[in-house]
Amino acid sequence: MERIAAAQPDVIVASEYDDKIYDQLAKIAPTIVIPTSENWQDTIGKVADIVGDEAKAQAYIDAYDAKLEGLAAKLDSDGLKGKTALFMMTWGKGFNYYYGKRLEPYYKGLGFSGFENQKDYGEISLEGVAEWNPDYIFLAEDFTNSAELNAEALKSNAVWNSLNAVKNGRVYVVDSEIVGPLAMGQNKGLDYMAEVFGKK
Repeated sequence: MERIAAAQPDVIVASEYDDKIYDQLAKIAPTIVIPTSENWQDTIGKVADIVGDEAKAQAYIDAYDAKLEGLAAKLDSDGLKGKTALFMMTWGKGFNYYYGKRLEPYYKGLGFSGFENQKDYGEISLEGVAEWNPDYIFLAEDFTNSAELNAEALKSNAVWNSLNAVKNGRVYVVDSEIVGPLAMGQNKGLDYMAEVFGKK
């Protein structure tokens, strides 16, 4: 609280997870709660409303949408639309995977396919990954550095090496930010996809 107060903010943007300290924050500066969301466009729009920069937020969203549309057309023309893809992060003894609203730009937007009974996010073992056997794997390494698995260790794993994505050289180790729900991460993810697939 002392560091927040020392920054002398004109306004504080908090989430519902800050309920316990809301009263303390409100004593420092007007505090506005924006519920967490998997939809970064909604979040960035609400923040823009607060700071009075709606036009800049809309320009950012429009530029992102145009980039997404252009890349989707490129993947479609290259015959990649409908290919299965798994976005996951090493975690514990296995992986966390991500789907749903957060990964909609990659699935609904770019045209990658998910898997039957895939939830918005969940834990999955290496054997579970093998059962799905995706065409493409985008692997983020655990940012807490506590996972028992990592990309280097997987190289010598027989199950891992039996996967189609591995055998075909379609595993990409990515920044964990691109599987996150924030605007900068989503934009970084699209830039990465353009770097990987835009050259083909």
